[in-house]
Amino acid sequence: MGIENAVLISGSLIGARELLAELGADADAVAREAGLPGRVFEDPELFVQARRIVDYLELAAAACRRADFGLLHARRLPLGMLGAGWMIMRAANTIEEALTDFVRLYGLYTDAGSLRAERAGDGLWLESSFLPVGRFGSTQAVNLTLACICLFVRENGRPAWQPRRVELRHVPDDPAPFVEFFGQGVGFGRERDAIFIDQPALSARMGQGAERRAVHEAMLRQTAGRGVAVAAQVKALLSTLVRHNACTIDSIGEALAISPRTLQRRLTAAGTSFRVLVDEVRADLAWRHVKRSELSLGRIAELLGYRSPAAFSRAFHRWHRVSPRAARRR
Repeated sequence: MGIENAVLISGSLIGARELLAELGADADAVAREAGLPGRVFEDPELFVQARRIVDYLELAAAACRRADFGLLHARRLPLGMLGAGWMIMRAANTIEEALTDFVRLYGLYTDAGSLRAERAGDGLWLESSFLPVGRFGSTQAVNLTLACICLFVRENGRPAWQPRRVELRHVPDDPAPFVEFFGQGVGFGRERDAIFIDQPALSARMGQGAERRAVHEAMLRQTAGRGVAVAAQVKALLSTLVRHNACTIDSIGEALAISPRTLQRRLTAAGTSFRVLVDEVRADLAWRHVKRSELSLGRIAELLGYRSPAAFSRAFHRWHRVSPRAARRR
């Protein structure tokens, strides 16, 4: 796969248009210059050419003259946009377990960037990097990633937390907004973009204790039900995981904290099966991407786990009684 085919989930844009407007910039003009059609702002589950979103963030920062646009956007971006990944992270017992899940799941949302964890002393470094997909660099995309990690720690039991160290390649003209956001430990002109999470923060329990347990137990009760709730939760997970070979009944059962056999039994009681749900999710994602995204049909086939465009075309015709090319022309 070439760099030009790298993708990024459209949910990363939630709230960006509104933020730009509040900062006095022309949000529509920024989107046009980045080559982003309006529909990608309306559907948070579309895969979009990564270069367009990365360019959009850089153009947005320039349009409103805010080098800290990625940090501002992070404050607006709901981590619920991670969908099933957010469900998995919220089920973790500690901040460290949740962040480990985030690193493991990061590739579900983009293949244009990476998030790497490295143990060091009494803590953990998380390093963010992006392929050279954009015309103007990827500073804002990287800052957005690191800011989201920082906010995640704060929002899950450590509201006053500040990272001991943050390393940024970019050297802003005005460092004040970065110091205000991250604290005094932020440094500029470094060799990487990374944030250090100390062991006390990593060991902190997720959420608010009893409140979190109540939510998790409610989710488990729904999953244990005989109605459509179990199928709905499985489909929510599949929507995120379906593009990966690890999308099996075993991995879905692990995410829902039940055995594969029990999961299949409950799906049968709900009048469906794991294979049927996988097929339904692929059919829905295929239609949405063919009709609403500008990705090539070959790239869509790849993202949905098909080994060839021909196999994808046959499946698409079986689902929708029309070829993907004909559907896109309509």
